[in-house]
Amino acid sequence: MTNKYRPSHDIPNHQLFLFSNTSLYNNALLSIFYYKGMSLISNIHLFRTFRFLITWYFSHSFFILHFAPHILRIFYLF
Repeated sequence: MTNKYRPSHDIPNHQLFLFSNTSLYNNALLSIFYYKGMSLISNIHLFRTFRFLITWYFSHSFFILHFAPHILRIFYLF
């Protein structure tokens, strides 16, 4: 985030806020109250979407990790 050419005092405030622990806590709190205020149908839809993504990852991660090198072998030719 910081380097020789972009010192820390030259970073905009929104970037400092983005990478701070306080912002993560506040964004989590905000999202909790935002989803609490949503309708029941939206909450169910959101829950089912995240559940599907999580279960899909855990059921396909072995497939991806096992076959990704074999798929990438095509690009080793070039």
